[in-house]
Amino acid sequence: MESKRVWSTYQQAGIRDAQEGSGHTVFVARAGSGKSTLQEELVCHVPQGSKVLVCAFNTEIKEAFKEREERILA
Repeated sequence: MESKRVWSTYQQAGIRDAQEGSGHTVFVARAGSGKSTLQEELVCHVPQGSKVLVCAFNTEIKEAFKEREERILA
């Protein structure tokens, strides 16, 4: 059975900003809080043709995101 993710109020605001906003969105949170998962979700909501800069804390996270990004955008 697949579980549906429940986004926090702050995460929902970030998703809305990705859909409707202009400029920059920055998330600052503790380790394990879901920042990388939220980045993956935001990529799906950015208007087509927009440019996105995704920052990762280290190379391991960067490589993992690149792999997931290919599946997300496929």
